[in-house]
Amino acid sequence: MRRWFRFFLGSPLRATLTILTLVIFGVIHNFFPGTLQATATGVAGELSPLLNMVFSYGILSLIVFLGYRLILSPLFGKKSRKKK
Repeated sequence: MRRWFRFFLGSPLRATLTILTLVIFGVIHNFFPGTLQATATGVAGELSPLLNMVFSYGILSLIVFLGYRLILSPLFGKKSRKKK
């Protein structure tokens, strides 16, 4: 928690920008209700195909990596030599 306070309020410039951003969001929420929700929903809807693709490629990469590491590496990797 202390890290977050230091990040957002650590310097006078950061504190000013954080408070200013919160005030702007508060004014938008007060005078134009529903705008922030519609914006967040629209952004999530537009990024959904991209995030879906990234997630799918991530799972595929993990399967290929684990397959290589668990199956192929012991068969074709360096043989360990026992010390006599």
